[in-house]
Amino acid sequence: MSKALLISGYYLDESHGSEPMTAFNLIEQSLEMQFKTIVLTSNLTDTKLIQNLEQKYGKMIEVHIIPKAFGKLWISRLLFYPIYRNWQKRTGRYLVRNNVDYDLGIHASLSTFLFGSGLSYTSKPYVFGPAGFSFFDIKFSVAFGKRSFLELIRNLFVYLLLLFDPFVRRSLRKATKVLCGDQKVIDVLNSVYLKHNLHGSPIAHAIIPPAQNFFLDIEKDQKRIVWVGRFIPRKDPLFAIESFKKILSGDQTFKLTLIGKGPLESKLRKFVKENNLEEYVEFCGWLEKAEVMRKMRHSALMMFTSFRESAGVQLFEANSVRTRVVALSATGASKWYRSDLISFVVPTRLESRYSLIDKFTKECQLHLDSPTKGNEIWDWPFSKKNLLGDILSTLD
Repeated sequence: MSKALLISGYYLDESHGSEPMTAFNLIEQSLEMQFKTIVLTSNLTDTKLIQNLEQKYGKMIEVHIIPKAFGKLWISRLLFYPIYRNWQKRTGRYLVRNNVDYDLGIHASLSTFLFGSGLSYTSKPYVFGPAGFSFFDIKFSVAFGKRSFLELIRNLFVYLLLLFDPFVRRSLRKATKVLCGDQKVIDVLNSVYLKHNLHGSPIAHAIIPPAQNFFLDIEKDQKRIVWVGRFIPRKDPLFAIESFKKILSGDQTFKLTLIGKGPLESKLRKFVKENNLEEYVEFCGWLEKAEVMRKMRHSALMMFTSFRESAGVQLFEANSVRTRVVALSATGASKWYRSDLISFVVPTRLESRYSLIDKFTKECQLHLDSPTKGNEIWDWPFSKKNLLGDILSTLD
């Protein structure tokens, strides 16, 4: 077992997405397991998180900040992908130039295969993943509208990268182990060239939380529905609002809470206003993790409307506080996760958006008609899961 772990996390955060949370969780678990932990990151979005760990563990944690190109300039958003790829290459050169000493590296975030890993510049062993990449399913192409064309182009682009990009190929080939969160990704990588070091680890990727028993004193509002995530096209919060509008047409006592922010917010607010839904739809913005869990717990149902998702951490977070979930089958979790508290809506081939919303709404209604009190004793199968332990076990 390694004495020193290097964890490469482009972003470190516990509240704004699964991949930044993955890196932070791995850092915590590494320190808890008494490893010296070397952290490689582009910035600290919440310095208190690391400061608290430094106060608790002292010299056991060592942080290296390598700023991304263009810093906070607007161009860093416009050119995110080449800037991130550039950051990976610079981190690799940094590790070699400074002779940073560690026993095992973990490429934690952003854990996509698209842009390679700076850890491939070193001679040290490293784990690539758990990888959060996913492919767009053609069955959703009509319901997702004009964005589908870009998603299908993206699928093709990924195949070309895997076949011809030397940095991506080297990063994957040199990895001691590649951890995949989606069976489709495993199949694609197998079909290309990686049979020797793949390991299917969807449970590890999901960052399954323990059962949140400390929220059970919060009563459920059986008329409350919640949606959590970034307001971006592939997560399609508008799909949730449109579905909620259909539910509301049959019962005007329901409320919808939207937790998150993003570029689609003005469009969503406009739709809510034009459809006279302001009395029924609440925008909360970003909230602290504990407050998100409280609102999940308080709700009778969570909608999960992503059209492309590697796992979908919110699914498990909602179930961990005994909240029902209706999700589109576009998430990788639909292939392996089963619970009485969740339904995955599967489209027929090239199903229209209107038809899919109708199907999604009916599934929501079935769950709302069978409310969960939320204080039942039940076997939460992932309570003792340790992500880092899962990763290390694949190396045995």
